[in-house]
Amino acid sequence: MMFRNDFVGVVVNKGKIMRETNNHLGENVVKLPFGSEYGVRLKNLNTVKAVVDVEIDGSSAAQGLIINPGTSFELKGFLEGMKVRNKFRFIKKTKEISNYRGDRIDDGIIRISYRFEKVQPVYYIEPWPIRSIVPESQPWHFVNTNVTYTLGSSGNASGGTQNACFVNQVMEQTADGITVKGSETKQDFVHGWTNPLEEHAHVINIKLVGYTESGVSVQKPITTKTKLKCKTCGRKWPSRYKFCPNCTTYLN
Repeated sequence: MMFRNDFVGVVVNKGKIMRETNNHLGENVVKLPFGSEYGVRLKNLNTVKAVVDVEIDGSSAAQGLIINPGTSFELKGFLEGMKVRNKFRFIKKTKEISNYRGDRIDDGIIRISYRFEKVQPVYYIEPWPIRSIVPESQPWHFVNTNVTYTLGSSGNASGGTQNACFVNQVMEQTADGITVKGSETKQDFVHGWTNPLEEHAHVINIKLVGYTESGVSVQKPITTKTKLKCKTCGRKWPSRYKFCPNCTTYLN
């Protein structure tokens, strides 16, 4: 589970949260069998709204999703206009696909970029004169609500009209899989609004892989509840453990 700056971003498969590990490059990795369909679940732990953009394989999957404070939302597929009609499907990037489509340095990467609303000062107003309970050195700030986003059908999130500029993080190696449109689904969105947003964006990167570091193909999704077997002593442990509590071997 990837947690950063009061925000959580995870990959889910059939409603179950996938376990994340770190590879030799220090990347956050989710191991998923080729052909699997997945969703991106987002949770806002802050006290203000968050506006989220999601990129997959270097292309926009959704822009301007509004996640209300203390709520979560699952993006099931690529947002086109105000609708999602196909689930995310992770497939092997074969030589034929690479020759036709080409290779991108961020293939296999899910990039979640989010900004929170600015915290607004609180004012106490008397009939006359007007006094502020904030320090006198702090300037008055007027809220601009003329920003239009789209609020998700669950009431928690939205696919929006605000454009975002991305800087792709350079990865040391290409991924072995890409995300395409999968089976049909139905997810509709409506318009919503936010207060002004902070200027700085926070970023979570997750890499999808279909092979282990030893080159073995992933046969089944590894969830947060999957038992991991230690290769040294043979004991099984919950997937939340990174190291074997018995012999301290890294659990991959």
